Amino acid sequence: MINCASSILRRMPGGYVHWCSGCCRLHVIPRIAGDASFDAAKPTLPSRISHIDAANSCCSYTMREGIIDYAPSCGHWLAGKALPMMTLPDATDRTV
Repeated sequence: MINCASSILRRMPGGYVHWCSGCCRLHVIPRIAGDASFDAAKPTLPSRISHIDAANSCCSYTMREGIIDYAPSCGHWLAGKALPMMTLPDATDRTV
């Protein structure tokens, strides 16, 4: 079950989901176990996150106070850039 943690993150079992503007899709980040200071409105992650898709393209970034800092090695147009996390669409009125 996924539920809203903030306007930019949704909780899911084992982690959170956020929108990646470079890949134009959702990414899952692992839950920060035991980190009571984790702020879902302005998330900061302790280490770099990397995602590899089916085409073997890599998206790698850090997240600090709600800003995604994409690594220069990212396989998309936001490589080397930083920008605020995007607001997730409201999924409460959608059916699957």
